Amino acid sequence: MKKLLWFTLSVWLLATHSWGAYPDVAVVDNCTRANQGPPLTGHVNNGGSGWRVAFNICIPAGAGGYHGTSWNTSYGPDMEGAITLNQVPAVGTYNGLFVRLQTANNSGSDRYELDLVPVTGANNDELTVWKCVSSVSTQLGATYSLGVDLAVSDVIGLRAVGTTITPFRNGSALATRTDSAVSGAGYVGFQGDPATPQTYINAFYAGTIVSASVAVPSQTTLGVGQ
Repeated sequence: MKKLLWFTLSVWLLATHSWGAYPDVAVVDNCTRANQGPPLTGHVNNGGSGWRVAFNICIPAGAGGYHGTSWNTSYGPDMEGAITLNQVPAVGTYNGLFVRLQTANNSGSDRYELDLVPVTGANNDELTVWKCVSSVSTQLGATYSLGVDLAVSDVIGLRAVGTTITPFRNGSALATRTDSAVSGAGYVGFQGDPATPQTYINAFYAGTIVSASVAVPSQTTLGVGQ
């Protein structure tokens, strides 16, 4: 007669989780400190006169011309950048958030870019996504209508994971674009239009997006004939 020997086998299953909330990276600069700059602490200027802190707000360092700043740490290539608005920019202005910026102090270097586009009238503001390669900018996909106005305290960002480029606002992805032109690690930057009112910022977010793979224990009972 055969006997069955019962034993428990413990195994570890690898579970891979998707990326979390938008944004899913840390605040690297909350702009809360004594007046200083340009450049902002931890940043480099990427255009014009750069940015500075005034009364716990990050603002362009001058009027007239485009002024830009980059957090001076490289991330990625899967990465994300975001800002918290303290002041909404003027209608018809250019205000660009960069990810995978290839040279921190050069806003003209290769990058992906999310432009905030305030539009006249209620609930008409827009976002556009661009790739910028060898100083040539090409819009990716259609202009995205927010259906609302940009507002103080909005968190606006851009995520680049592989070839998927995703703009987001206040915790929600808005659209996706697919492109492979800018594939390497890079910097997060921002550049604002000189028109008044200018973009003011309460916080900068930047970091590498990491897929969280965790080992999950599981037990299975097996019977073996003897």
